[in-house]
Amino acid sequence: MTHTEKIELILIVVVLTFVLLFSYRLPAQINLSTLVLSLASVLLLQGLIRDLWYLYSKRKVDSLDNPVKHVQCMCLESTIGFSGILIGLLLLSSNIDGDVGISGVLWPCILAVVLTGGFLIKDLVIEWNPWRIYKEKDHINIVFSWKKIK
Repeated sequence: MTHTEKIELILIVVVLTFVLLFSYRLPAQINLSTLVLSLASVLLLQGLIRDLWYLYSKRKVDSLDNPVKHVQCMCLESTIGFSGILIGLLLLSSNIDGDVGISGVLWPCILAVVLTGGFLIKDLVIEWNPWRIYKEKDHINIVFSWKKIK
């Protein structure tokens, strides 16, 4: 486990502790669409903060050491986050959006699942030509493309 990963785990614990301490201020009922949108946003925010840190820490590295690859793929974390946003928006615009009751202790548990899940899938990439999910430790140098580039 790298130093950055250890720091991320510590930050997850700090955020969960903060949410646990102030969970009594969080709503006991929330719309399903709002819940899905919020959790997807948290997942995307976690990935954004991590990617910004990677960009900041790797800006001094010569680009010859890390060549850019054009691949028909997307980060699995981003794919799940964007899918959650789309599902949340569909729920928001539909008639099936209902209220969900969440107790104060359940908020940190739900957030723990999202943040831990984001941490665990951070290195996974989904590629669709050929279709596969694989681990790419440094996928910051991968450029998303719809078309196959030779």
